[in-house]
Amino acid sequence: MPASAGSHPPAEHSPPAMPPSAVAALHKLPGAAFQLQRSPDGEWAFPFASEELQRILMTPAEQLARDAAVARRHIPPDDLGRLKHQLVQSREFGHTCRTRIRIRPPGVEDAWYEVTAAPETSFNGGTVWHGFLIDVTQEQRVNRELRTLHRRWTLAARAAGIGIIEFDPASMQLGLDAIACGHHDIREQQTWLPLQAWLQRLAPEDRLVAHQSLTSLPLEGFTEELVVRLPVAGGGPRTLQMLFQFVEEEQRLIGTCRDITEAENLEALRRDKLAAEKANQSKSEFMSRISHELRTPLNGVLGFVELMATDQSAPLSPQQRRRLEVIQQSGTRLMSLIDQLLDISRVEEGRAVMKPEPIDLGDAVDRCAVALLPQARAQGIVLTTAIAAEAPPVLADRDALAQVLDNLLSNAIKYNRPHGTVQVLFETAAGGEHGVLAVEDTGSGMTPAQLARLFEPFNRLGAERTEVRGTGLGLVITRKLVQAMQGDLRVHSKPGTGTRVEVLLPLADGLPAGTAPAARLAATARDMPPPPGAAFPAPPPSVAASALPAAPVPAPSPAPVQPATPARRHRVVLYIEDDEVNTLLMQHVFESLPTWRLVTAPNGQAGLALAASEHPDVILLDLHLPDMSGYEVLKQLRSQPGTRHIPCIAVSADAMPPQVKATLDLGFFRYWSKPIAIKEVVAGLEELFAALDAVQSR
Repeated sequence: MPASAGSHPPAEHSPPAMPPSAVAALHKLPGAAFQLQRSPDGEWAFPFASEELQRILMTPAEQLARDAAVARRHIPPDDLGRLKHQLVQSREFGHTCRTRIRIRPPGVEDAWYEVTAAPETSFNGGTVWHGFLIDVTQEQRVNRELRTLHRRWTLAARAAGIGIIEFDPASMQLGLDAIACGHHDIREQQTWLPLQAWLQRLAPEDRLVAHQSLTSLPLEGFTEELVVRLPVAGGGPRTLQMLFQFVEEEQRLIGTCRDITEAENLEALRRDKLAAEKANQSKSEFMSRISHELRTPLNGVLGFVELMATDQSAPLSPQQRRRLEVIQQSGTRLMSLIDQLLDISRVEEGRAVMKPEPIDLGDAVDRCAVALLPQARAQGIVLTTAIAAEAPPVLADRDALAQVLDNLLSNAIKYNRPHGTVQVLFETAAGGEHGVLAVEDTGSGMTPAQLARLFEPFNRLGAERTEVRGTGLGLVITRKLVQAMQGDLRVHSKPGTGTRVEVLLPLADGLPAGTAPAARLAATARDMPPPPGAAFPAPPPSVAASALPAAPVPAPSPAPVQPATPARRHRVVLYIEDDEVNTLLMQHVFESLPTWRLVTAPNGQAGLALAASEHPDVILLDLHLPDMSGYEVLKQLRSQPGTRHIPCIAVSADAMPPQVKATLDLGFFRYWSKPIAIKEVVAGLEELFAALDAVQSR
């Protein structure tokens, strides 16, 4: 911390005192909250230091309040200099300071902390930073190990001329990196080849042996060696040696490919590669666990909000409904933040698999515009799409492009001026290889300094001081998705005029442009809700949006939800869940369903016993139970004749797409991610029971 004269700051320079309840709450936070004050005469002090900060600095609050310099001896000089620079910058430009520093009290190992501090300038020229410290030591260590391992592996593999080759039995394809491509005389950085196409490159007498070696998977930990000859134009055959191992976690063969004359220590390289993969997997598991721990309590919060909003027996007053809306909106915002963090993690780690295909941009834009029309009407925004009928299709992933369009158009509406305009344009870039999709708005625009920080995660460039809600992650995700589709994103803005965001995507050469313009416009008009006072069909894509009333929390239902299942047949649902709040929520849901009976179990063993005795029609199964996993419960259910036929639905807070797919592949009937929507739960069970009735009536 900056040096201080050592005296307590004058009272007139001190920030306002906080209420005792606020102070108590700050002491309980899972991090260190503080106020750092610089008086007009250059004195530094901590007017407030939470108990966690006192523990980290090994200094009582009274001493920190007198002089902040006591904390300086615990911070390395380089880190201290960086922190001071960031604080000065934040004071001069009025933005939040965010940096990472090491803190090393005597006798304690270095710990890394992320510092976030927002400046507040007082009338007398002093400054108070309101800040928070979060321990990121483990994350720093993992990242450092990943960088070291990746650097070692890359340098060693390049020096030894060793390529990487992997075989996926599910798709029957081989993946080759740049060095392996060179061994095969393929002029690409990396590629995937169908097994048959790869076999055709080999000498005819080696093809049968190579096919048998790859399709007969070895035991895990056993090294499969394959030596093949590859005819080379203008020379003799090249002999390649491949060493494969079966990776159980990925269900594939991964190995090395090298010229047989090369001699290097393959075992050391293999260990490094597997260690890097394990570290990557640990990071993925960490993100999945964080998502699970946050979604589980959110399931109870949002579920009971929905129950209270639709409870006819105890209707809420208008004031209570408004308070409930605040809870729902806050929970939904937190859910959105979790999903966006997972999106960033997937793209950064390369787990967001892109499936490029020719896409009619006009159709994709119109669909997005229809979905966002109510939001535009609420602000009186005129939303115009001007994409020519003959516009060529672009090559993009359909889901990723839809998310990009949704982020850009919703931002253009949210940050626009009242009764402004949003226009979507398309043109072919110079060279004819890329298309440029432009979204123009008439908002307040951005300064060059704001543009320079536009893609900083969580930096909303001052919008956090307005009523417009957001997380500061939308554009970060958008750019990463565009780059993953081999495109680029550019932003041009002028204060007081507006902003133009350009998305460059490769064109799908020689492929059909898709839906004809007349048909596309008709489809858009059918799907687009008409403005208030207008009759169907809705106007064309240029729409003067009008204000519409919004009611985030649904009104009470006129009657309790009744299942479509015939009343003569009572249905039994077994819910295996260890979280008491989630169990209580489901019990309240079933109270309004008289023909359905809910049986609950707090762990896997109790659930297996109830499944055998109650013979439920369906089992709702949490995947993270205290005594065994949901997968083990499913396995035991399938092993018993009396329970193997019962459909099981996974109810879990794990929302990672690979986790969902793997779970369904194991035999679960459905996968419901927490937080669950009550109406969707009831509808899903109705659908399942109807299917069971149809089967039993045959």
